Amino acid sequence: MTHEQILKAADADTLTPHLVPPARTWNAQRADSETDPTFTFTDTDSLQQIWDQARAQGLHTEHMTVVREALGTTITATGLYVRDPGGPGFCQVSAAVNGSITWRVHNPTHTPDPCAIALDLATQTIDLAP
Repeated sequence: MTHEQILKAADADTLTPHLVPPARTWNAQRADSETDPTFTFTDTDSLQQIWDQARAQGLHTEHMTVVREALGTTITATGLYVRDPGGPGFCQVSAAVNGSITWRVHNPTHTPDPCAIALDLATQTIDLAP
């Protein structure tokens, strides 16, 4: 992922990266809001484990599928949304990719929509080429 891709997905003007292993976090800012996207990859946790961990923390989970047209073929990747019922400015998208990738987005103003940002970043991160 390039800084430009993250800036565009977060609809931000500036981007400050932070490396806090095993995660990569950015602070994306524009005049009226701040968004904090975080990326993690694990080759050991399955989507079921991520689902179970989220439910144990009281978070809401929802199955989702990433779909893309490539070379005249429909390609899909299995994933899930994780939302905090007490904090609508938080959304996570995890997807199965030789392990799992996760984009967590915290946006207290809810604009742009944190789930739309997380889905956009996850879609760009996974390789759906046939």
